[in-house]
Amino acid sequence: MNNKNKDTMEKRCQLTIIAIFIIGAVIIILCELFERVITEEFEIGIELVAVFIIGVFIEEKHRRLRKKLKEIKGKYEHLIDTVPDAVYVIDTDGNLKMWNIKLKELTGYTDEELAGMNIAKLLTPESLKIAREKIDYKVKAKKPTSPYEISLKRKDGGIMHIEVISAPLLKDGEVVAIQGFARDITERRKMEEKLKEEEEEYRMLVEMAQEGICIDDENENIVFTNEAFTNLLGYEKEELIGKNIFDIVYEKDRKKLKEESKKRRKGEASRYELRLVAKDGSIKTFIVSATPLYKDGKFIGSLSVNLDITERKKAEEEMKSMLEREREFKRWTAHYFFNPICIAKGYLDMTMEELSEKQRENLQKVLNAIERIEKVVYNIVTKGEVKE
Repeated sequence: MNNKNKDTMEKRCQLTIIAIFIIGAVIIILCELFERVITEEFEIGIELVAVFIIGVFIEEKHRRLRKKLKEIKGKYEHLIDTVPDAVYVIDTDGNLKMWNIKLKELTGYTDEELAGMNIAKLLTPESLKIAREKIDYKVKAKKPTSPYEISLKRKDGGIMHIEVISAPLLKDGEVVAIQGFARDITERRKMEEKLKEEEEEYRMLVEMAQEGICIDDENENIVFTNEAFTNLLGYEKEELIGKNIFDIVYEKDRKKLKEESKKRRKGEASRYELRLVAKDGSIKTFIVSATPLYKDGKFIGSLSVNLDITERKKAEEEMKSMLEREREFKRWTAHYFFNPICIAKGYLDMTMEELSEKQRENLQKVLNAIERIEKVVYNIVTKGEVKE
């Protein structure tokens, strides 16, 4: 039956009842006019008929009202059952008075088992204490509480984490019940715990790293350092957090850092050498590997890994100095050895022309010995080897 036919039938029913009511009224009026003719018994019968008709009319009104209320109740019950969260009403003692399908799914209990059940059976001891405190507050303050998290015990023994939003129901200014919504956040809690564990692992790795790790924001203000970085510079972590990175950069290297910072804002990573000033005023040299940080496509700062090469630089400088001294030694060695040798060889060649054959043979042996010495000195100066 469509809605149009249904409305037509209802109108006909209403008109029929009204017609009967009018007929009954007319009969009563006629009785008044012809009361001498009509017997007393007939008059009573007519009045009973009129009362019956009025009763039928009133009953029909009540029936329609009950039907309408039932329809409204059904709509709201359906609406509540389609809500993705558990909906419930409890009295001030914590006994369940109303619930939706979602609460049955969360707890694993049937309607018969939930009827009148106290929240003590549904919550863990720690959560029950929290829930009692929230109920007491709502009863006394007659105000809703902010969302809170508690643990729910399922029928099968499993534990679920829920977030609760609830408020008091008032009648004549007094709290008569508590209504609330409970959302399953078990998976969210698991993810949060997993993320927390991973964050802790990464934090441990960062703190255990020998290299200094530093994060600064878009304005070059330090927002994080690991323990290695603070130890390398002699600061406490609290002293570095909030400090601008340029405040600890060696004055002659600040121009270099400005150029490197521009690269970061362009999305470029780079590796460079930078000198920083420790808390005690000493200068330390680092190899910096820096990369830009972005959030939602927006530049938010930089992350740098800083390798302390101060001792290596010192060793390199010492080695450089040693090599320079070695070169100087060889240069002067060559000068002081080769010069006299060349003179001696020259004079020996001149003297050999004036001597006898036997004397020249002896001097040749001397010349050969000098040449051997010359080769040894040459190898020392050029190769650092003591050999001919």
